[in-house]
Amino acid sequence: MHAIARIHFGDGILMLPSGTPYEIETLLENLEWYTGRHRTVQLEIGNHHWRVEHGAPPDGKECARCSKARATLTFVNGSHMSVCPGCARAALGSRFASWPRRDPGRLPGAD
Repeated sequence: MHAIARIHFGDGILMLPSGTPYEIETLLENLEWYTGRHRTVQLEIGNHHWRVEHGAPPDGKECARCSKARATLTFVNGSHMSVCPGCARAALGSRFASWPRRDPGRLPGAD
């Protein structure tokens, strides 16, 4: 699956391919960098839209998916998913196939 990922930040946008493991790794590195700089960015990949925040909420520091590693990114789309780099990599690679779907009545970033 060859989808273009779009990271929306401030007044800009970064478009990256996201089909191979290398491209997923590059996308993840850019998400970490832009969320570190802007705190919050918007991610659009395929038909998925997420607000991505740097780090985890204060009440949870471990990954919501594996509970084994420290969460470094939080994906928000109707729910908050704070994940470690490994789980973020798996989610981006699978196009969030195993994640809860967004409520169709909600707009991205409306939380």
